[in-house]
Amino acid sequence: MRWLRLVLLIGHLHLAGCQSVRSDGPAGRMAPCGALPNCYRSGAAQPPWHLADASLAGWQAFMAELRLRERWSLITEADGYVHFLVRTPLLRFADDVEFRLALPAGTVSYRSASRLGISDLGANRQRLEALAAELVTAGLLQTVGATSETTADE
Repeated sequence: MRWLRLVLLIGHLHLAGCQSVRSDGPAGRMAPCGALPNCYRSGAAQPPWHLADASLAGWQAFMAELRLRERWSLITEADGYVHFLVRTPLLRFADDVEFRLALPAGTVSYRSASRLGISDLGANRQRLEALAAELVTAGLLQTVGATSETTADE
């Protein structure tokens, strides 16, 4: 019984360690990831994605695919910016997932951050890498890692 209390205490401290920094939304830029390993976003180390169709129609097709995802609830959509609340499958933790479009380049910047906890154990990175692979297969994104001269939030 003593080990159970210890596990629960450690779990509570882990989850209460930090709350995600929220972005400015459609009017601003996506917030940077903080020092804690509970966030993944495009930037210098991870290039933005590139729509296969670098147009508003390509963005709309991208959005249509995101709206079909289980456990993804659309929070905000305006002017080439979207914010989803995503629930994890097992424990239903809330994560914020954001995308911002930059035209005419058709680049999509992304950010996925856990609302609670010190570490996400790589869940945000895995979520976005799996999503990118699915969107490439669906023909909505160019091969991830392609270069562009313009990024959406840099």
